[in-house]
Amino acid sequence: MLNDSDKTEIKKIVKSELKPLERTLESVKESVINLEQDRKILKDIWEFIFACRTLWTISPRMNAREYILPRK
Repeated sequence: MLNDSDKTEIKKIVKSELKPLERTLESVKESVINLEQDRKILKDIWEFIFACRTLWTISPRMNAREYILPRK
């Protein structure tokens, strides 16, 4: 049977082993957050490029407002 001293020693060992894993986990979390932010920026850029490309293909006689909001 474990006594209090043994339990305390086991907790210390487990904590010391978990510290590097916690640091690694924090690093991975930061990387994931950065990737998500980059993905959002790239998505915005892509949508802007697509919108510009769409506007460039509009007939010269039709303005952008008519293209986006067709007549009823």
